[in-house]
Amino acid sequence: MILTNLEDVARYKNISDAIGKAIDYIESGEWKKLPKDKKRYVINENKVEAMRMSYEPKEDNAWENHIEWIDIQMIVSGEEKMLFAPIYNLEKDGEYLTEKDFQKWNGNLSQTFIAKEGDLLFFFPEDGHKPGVKTENSSTVDKVVVKVKA
Repeated sequence: MILTNLEDVARYKNISDAIGKAIDYIESGEWKKLPKDKKRYVINENKVEAMRMSYEPKEDNAWENHIEWIDIQMIVSGEEKMLFAPIYNLEKDGEYLTEKDFQKWNGNLSQTFIAKEGDLLFFFPEDGHKPGVKTENSSTVDKVVVKVKA
């Protein structure tokens, strides 16, 4: 898991070619053209995809992780709590949904972050995460999720 912001994200471009392309996409501002429909759009030859969404954070949310894709979650506006825990500290909850690249988990051991405008969180396949949780100051969240093939 990486927590950074728009000002510092460039330092992570060399992790991989695909992550570098994803960061270039974020820095370009091209994501501003995406509709807020949660639909995934191909950015780079099926190695980088992006989606944009707008929602009200919930009191609680499910733990999740993804095996095939790395999430780079960027808060455009609003505020939400995001929780993180390595999946080896969580318990599987149901079967892995291959078509959605989604595994649900249960657990309590975590690190908590308040994500605000300009913050980016990178979640790798071994990173359980629980996004979209309400804070005292939560308002409507506008978020871009850039997916990078793991």
